Amino acid sequence: MKSTFARQFSLTAGMILLSFVLLGCAFSSLLYNYMLREQRSSLSTNALAVSSYLSTESSLSNLTDWDLQLSVSYGANVSDTDVLIADTRGIVTMCSCDQFQCSHLGLKLPANISDSIDQLGYVYASGVLEGIYGDERYLYGVPVQSATDGSLMGYVLVSSTAKDVGAVINKSIGLFLLTAIVVLLVAMLATAVLTRRQSETLRSLSRAARQFAHGDFSARIYADGTDEETMELATAFNNMAASLEKSEALRQEFVSNVSHELKTPMTTIAGFMDGMLDGTIPKEKHAYYMRTVSDEVKRLSRLVRSMLDISRLQSTGEEIKKSRFDVTEALGRTLLTFEQKIEAKNLDVQVNMPEKEVWVMANEDSITQVIYNLIDNGVKFATDGTPFCLTVSTAGSKALISVANSGPTIPTEELALLFDRFHKSDKSRSLDTSGVGLGLYIVKTILLSHGEDITVTSREGITTFTFTLALTK
Repeated sequence: MKSTFARQFSLTAGMILLSFVLLGCAFSSLLYNYMLREQRSSLSTNALAVSSYLSTESSLSNLTDWDLQLSVSYGANVSDTDVLIADTRGIVTMCSCDQFQCSHLGLKLPANISDSIDQLGYVYASGVLEGIYGDERYLYGVPVQSATDGSLMGYVLVSSTAKDVGAVINKSIGLFLLTAIVVLLVAMLATAVLTRRQSETLRSLSRAARQFAHGDFSARIYADGTDEETMELATAFNNMAASLEKSEALRQEFVSNVSHELKTPMTTIAGFMDGMLDGTIPKEKHAYYMRTVSDEVKRLSRLVRSMLDISRLQSTGEEIKKSRFDVTEALGRTLLTFEQKIEAKNLDVQVNMPEKEVWVMANEDSITQVIYNLIDNGVKFATDGTPFCLTVSTAGSKALISVANSGPTIPTEELALLFDRFHKSDKSRSLDTSGVGLGLYIVKTILLSHGEDITVTSREGITTFTFTLALTK
């Protein structure tokens, strides 16, 4: 199978070569026809000039005038032609040769030449003039008519060798071929360089694709100095490669985190179950450890459910169905579901909301989940007996919803990582044994799908999460 370079080079070379062949044929044809027209025009002009000059003679049967001989010879030499003057019988009486008694004198013109002149008033032909010239010629003949009565006095035949025309054409074609060869070589060299550079980019693309197939997403292609389209292809490919590399890193991190999160409860469940089966754990403590196993199973269930929620949020290609609802009502309704947890930690709930409804345009179920996760996170890490604040306000075209709790201050370097999958700060990990580290990631994913944002601050023991929603009338 031919490579891209070979196919493109062959196609380009063939097209250029064919173009030059067609151009050469057209040029040769035009040049040949032009030379014939010029030759005929020159011969006819000379023949008419000699005929006009001879029309004042009394007779052409025996031309011996030296001045006439010199004039005819001079004109023939200047125009690079041969002149024959014949009487009415077609007998040559004068020739443009530089001598009176040349070999052409006394010869008879072919009958078809004189007949054509008599019938048409001229003759133009090419070929061998039998009995007079032995080479290929172009000739033009006209009658000589008396200036007094217009009677036929004889014939004038002007001719030139065909090799003169052929020589001009051959020289022109030779120059054309030389120019064509030089241009063809330059074009082939340029085509070879450009095609090879393009094919090298494609080979780099192929090599990178093979590396991708083997799981190596670090490959990149470089196409500096190539055409704009190839540069766009290289840039798009490298962007795709960077995205795949990042996705692969995230996937590996996700698998590692999932493996870690699954390992701990599975090890606990397996240990306690084996202990109860082999008698290591006394029967009277089975109920206690079974509750621990049940808690770990529930934790696994929450992990799987959260992972399914994330998969659904990230994989759906459908447009989010938004509706108009009162965010204060959604906040109050969600807060009621945490009544027992709030009472268990003796939290002082402080709700700051406008007296009127705050209407927003969003997916109500998704935003309810956002509020639920933020309240759950805030209650979970709030210190017992401290204030727990919920605030709804407006700013321009946005509604601002904040959830704040009092507890350990989160380090600044940890704040940017709170919304990552499975991320837990060290203090939170020690306090929270039931979480799976996906609640805030789900919050971020939902808000991004709405085109909204969320921020977090943690100062002097107060941590505040604030997100935005689009207001509507």
